[in-house]
Amino acid sequence: MSDHKKTNVYLLTEKGLGLAPTIVELTLWSDKNIREFHTALYRDDRIEMLKNNKEGFIHTLQENYKTENWPQQI
Repeated sequence: MSDHKKTNVYLLTEKGLGLAPTIVELTLWSDKNIREFHTALYRDDRIEMLKNNKEGFIHTLQENYKTENWPQQI
């Protein structure tokens, strides 16, 4: 976190995290359709992971976000 007093930190809610499947679909569409026009785009290994196990990728993404950003409940 920044010590700058005008810095705002925004975190996703459960509803925001619920958009992960939609964002994943947009990512896959983009990789398939945009890359043909921009072949120099960086290709990340996570795209292949996503293609091979979309549901697992989404679950891991959401759980990692929760672990790293939401306070643990007792």
